Amino acid sequence: MRALLIGNLTIDHNLTESGEYIGIGGSVYFTATLLKNLGVKSTIISPYGQDFPSSLGDYIDLYPKSPLVAKTLLFRNKYVKNGVREQKAENIGSININQLGSLPDKLFFGNDMVIIAPLTDQFDFGQIEKWKVNLGNKQLILLPQGLYRKITINGKIVSKEWKYSENIIKQFNIIVISEKDFSTMEEKSLMWSKLGPIVVVTKEDKGCTVYNNGLKKDYIAYQAGPITDSTGAGDIFAAAFGFAYLKSKNIDIAAEFANASAAMSLRFKSNQLKYSLKDISKFAHDQGRRINL
Repeated sequence: MRALLIGNLTIDHNLTESGEYIGIGGSVYFTATLLKNLGVKSTIISPYGQDFPSSLGDYIDLYPKSPLVAKTLLFRNKYVKNGVREQKAENIGSININQLGSLPDKLFFGNDMVIIAPLTDQFDFGQIEKWKVNLGNKQLILLPQGLYRKITINGKIVSKEWKYSENIIKQFNIIVISEKDFSTMEEKSLMWSKLGPIVVVTKEDKGCTVYNNGLKKDYIAYQAGPITDSTGAGDIFAAAFGFAYLKSKNIDIAAEFANASAAMSLRFKSNQLKYSLKDISKFAHDQGRRINL
């Protein structure tokens, strides 16, 4: 299995539930890391700077091969309480994905799924129909969380409404969004699901809700225990859901696996996410639940 991930890599300076550290971040990095742990090879498409590592290991490739700017987008994440975080960005000149230009067709061949996960609203959806031609009937997933925020000139991250079109929504097979990202997210998710995609709303310790063709189903969360670091948990959920649905074509299995993967990630710092499919299955088994993958 192979995946293509399009979004924004970052360098994160985190003050989390368990302490302070600096590590690689961004939704595309967390999704790629979870997929790597599951044996899936990924290519990340993102702007990055000369200060970014030249390699992310055998299972994760970077495009472009060389940095475009001097400094990578830096996120300062401070967790206040109950998973709420204060964020500020630096080096914002590296955030615009559009500076990559038209992406080569060859990047899209041989992939089983594409995950689009920009950190802000600076993303051009104009190429999606072309990408779908190269993908055939493969899975196209959207994480639109970043589209509901923007970065001001002084680096402050603020909420906004995403001005989407129904045509954009129809292009995707799966959309994963947090209930925190917009006040009417449940209503939007129900509407989006009637346009074609499976829409998943993540709800942290309450699990998730899946909307499929206008029908709603809730899935309960796993108990994570003491939280070490909640950074990237929603991105890990999305990658796990996409992986499990691709393998099983079963929404119940995908939701169960995604809930388990996200809960398990809370036990690790976001730069130490090292657990396997076997570990996730055992995690579920220890809580009296079962994952059939």
